Amino acid sequence: GDIEENWNGHLRFQPAIEIGIGKEFNTIFSIENNFLIGNIEGYNSSYNRYFKADFFEYNLSGVIDFSTLSSGFNAQRKLHFDGVLGIGFYNYSSTLKSISTDSIINTIIYDKKNYKTERNSEFILKTGFNLKIRISDHLDLNLSNIWSLTGSDYLDSYEGGFAYDIYSFTSIGIAYKFNFRKNGKSMVNYGVRH
Repeated sequence: GDIEENWNGHLRFQPAIEIGIGKEFNTIFSIENNFLIGNIEGYNSSYNRYFKADFFEYNLSGVIDFSTLSSGFNAQRKLHFDGVLGIGFYNYSSTLKSISTDSIINTIIYDKKNYKTERNSEFILKTGFNLKIRISDHLDLNLSNIWSLTGSDYLDSYEGGFAYDIYSFTSIGIAYKFNFRKNGKSMVNYGVRH
């Protein structure tokens, strides 16, 4: 958000979790549906402000395997680098407060007593990368960093600076590859990635 003081002693990481399902169309391109829920904080002592927000995001993304695109297909490749581009929606609510008094300066979707009344919904654009480490034919370890460009400048309950807020989701996770082919055999040995 606008009021974050990155790398100045106040960088605040907040937990989030993402669940997704995808389909590989060929060895280079796949598509994913993801659901992400989490919290965001920002802190700026220069303006005596901090904010807290929670959000729920749904997105649809295309994924391009740059490793296969640049070096050709290799079923036994241990490392894949993917580019991600997607669109979606997110719902959020946030509160901006004074650092010195902890009093509320502004809220998005909260009432005067700081009770949540509803959630605001906006369009988002997503971009980022995945680094996949092959563990077995069916398991990958995923390291990912995705940036979401929101549809407004209100995620931090404050309008100013850049016209859109951007938040980042950095994650580590496990992906399981199902084999839904009729013959039930893994296609890795035949030179086709599943």
